[in-house]
Amino acid sequence: MHEILLITATTIVTGIIGAISAVWSYWRGRKKQAIEVGVAGTVALREMNETNTILSQRVNDLYEVVLNLRQENAHLLANQATMQEQMTKLKEENARLLETNNKLLENQKKLEVQLRTLTKQYKQSNNE
Repeated sequence: MHEILLITATTIVTGIIGAISAVWSYWRGRKKQAIEVGVAGTVALREMNETNTILSQRVNDLYEVVLNLRQENAHLLANQATMQEQMTKLKEENARLLETNNKLLENQKKLEVQLRTLTKQYKQSNNE
């Protein structure tokens, strides 16, 4: 009978130890899983924060480029307006110069005709 009690006690103790081990393993696994989930979440948040920082810097850089291009565009538009104004003035001056040139050509033709006439008169007066 002593053996039966020993076997029964051993079985009961083994069952209790098994149950305690199972509960302890379950609790440890849950705790480990919770820690891993927390660590994974922290790592994911850190990576997302780093990505956001990089993207934010790129947005800032592009914004600076846009501002510089807008400023350059405004400067170029102002220069274009100045150049158009100068071109208009040059066209007007060119028209005046062409008009003066045409008058000078007309005067030159008149003077050539007068010179020919005077030359003929001079030759005629010397021949007589």
